[in-house]
Amino acid sequence: MIRDIKKEMRQALHNHHAKMRDFVIVALNDYSGLKYAGDDLLSEIVKALSRSDLNPTVLNLFSAVFNKTKHIDYFLKHNPSYKEIKEINQPSISEGNNFFHLFKLMTNPIYEEDQDIRLADALKEADEPIVIYASGYSDDFVNLEEKMENNIKNLLSLNSKTKLLCLGSSFETEKAKYYNEILEKLSQKYGLNYINTKSLARRTNSRSKFYRALSDNIIIDLYFKKLNNSFHNYKNKELNYDNEGLSAIIEDIRLDGDSKKEEEIIEKVLTKRR
Repeated sequence: MIRDIKKEMRQALHNHHAKMRDFVIVALNDYSGLKYAGDDLLSEIVKALSRSDLNPTVLNLFSAVFNKTKHIDYFLKHNPSYKEIKEINQPSISEGNNFFHLFKLMTNPIYEEDQDIRLADALKEADEPIVIYASGYSDDFVNLEEKMENNIKNLLSLNSKTKLLCLGSSFETEKAKYYNEILEKLSQKYGLNYINTKSLARRTNSRSKFYRALSDNIIIDLYFKKLNNSFHNYKNKELNYDNEGLSAIIEDIRLDGDSKKEEEIIEKVLTKRR
């Protein structure tokens, strides 16, 4: 019975997305707060939302290096191509960074069409973009709520129909508790989908079961959001951005003064391009 209900929900969502001009899924940008997370996390979520005749444009910004809230703001502000995003996350570029050894980066093949897909444009032009938001866990926690809220405001300013799925941390630590309290508070404030991954992790004991439970939870949340035709509780002027990509992002990173490793990675990519 439950399986039939989930199947009906999945089918309803597939039919809903099939009517869209652009079906876009974006993952931002840090999965280090998830107990069972790995390179296949996003692919499992996409699989649940796709079918043979419904292939979304998927932009995977999960990163072991560019995984802070500030990186989301820089990327939205300067609208890099998906090719550029993939380039700075290639293991051959990032392998000197300590984070690489903790969370192996997925080697995303770079395709010719990636040059024509830009992050902010994709979000803005999509009918109802789905954004999987898991950011802030790797940040300095000073002013964390403000930094995460700024991410959310920028994302929602790009497209008033964005469906933000906020993944809480699944760890049993004080750090995770504090992070989840902030994310849940912001989700309630803006009418977003907060997903309690800690509860899911407690009920599962393997990566595959966790992924299945998470995918089911996402399907249910999206279904009821569609059913109620509900979106976020935020009105703001449109976000202004340029198309300077990595050339401008590196300048913002230099102004940080504390992001030397990210600067070096982008510089490598820009040097190869010259």
